[in-house]
Order: sequence, then structure tokens, then C-alpha cells
Amino acid sequence: MKICTWLRFIALPAIIVTLLAGVVSGATTRPGKFVTIEGQEIHFYRIDDRDTIKGWLNGTAIEVPLNSVSEVVFLDSPNSSYSMFGNDISSGEVELKRKLDGKTFILQDAFLPSDCDCTFMTYSYRNPFTDDINQGNTALDGLRRIVFED
Repeated sequence: MKICTWLRFIALPAIIVTLLAGVVSGATTRPGKFVTIEGQEIHFYRIDDRDTIKGWLNGTAIEVPLNSVSEVVFLDSPNSSYSMFGNDISSGEVELKRKLDGKTFILQDAFLPSDCDCTFMTYSYRNPFTDDINQGNTALDGLRRIVFED
């Protein structure tokens, strides 16, 4: 009887909390890779400060969470306009592959908004030799694809 009580009040809640913590931490890290225009692959652990893609789908403004996308293909090379009043980034047409079923959609005038007027994407990557997590930047106007591994 004491074993059943121990399982009910201690072991079962501990297992549930552990599983929920794993789901939450898994949602914040989405490993993948950037593919540049030159074909170079840059592997990342997660993309920082960019969690939506905004654009136009069939004449309607749309916001797509990056968590629901498995691949982003820049059909037009992103255009960065540098000025003293702020950097303007427009990506033209972007093809998104939905993670749920693999169906593709094309957004016009799409961009990945950020809190800064940045013309680069900040990402975190894991050092394969020391397992340290470091940060890096890649230019938006040099990207061809973003592919997530999940």
C-alpha cells in the first residue's frame, strides 16, 4: 500500500514534470541549417529573436509562426537597403513548407521581423568539440534556404 501511495504522490508527478520540461525546452531549440547563395551550409542550434514570418498570401496579410514551418526558401535574394534612418529588408517571394503535412505556400513581400533594424540573423550553435553554445551572425541577403531538422 505504501508503494502505491509513493507512486501516486511522488513518482508520477515527477515523471510528468520531467516530460513537460523536456517539451518546453525542445520548443525553444530547433536545430537546422542555413544554405547560402554559394551553397555553403551553416548548422545552427536555434535561431534567436526571429519567431515569425510576415508576408502576403493571396492578397491577405499573414503572420506565420516559425515553429510551424520545416523549410524556408528565398525565391528572390533578400534585398537589404542600408541607410542612416534604419535598415530596410525585404525578401520578395518566400516559399514556406508546412511542418504538419509538407505542403508549400508562397508569400509575397515576406520578411522575418526582429526587434532591431538588423540585416543579419543571429543564431546559436553548439561547438562539436566542447559542447559549448556560441552565437554567430549570417547576412540575410546571402541566404537561399533555412531548413529545420525536426
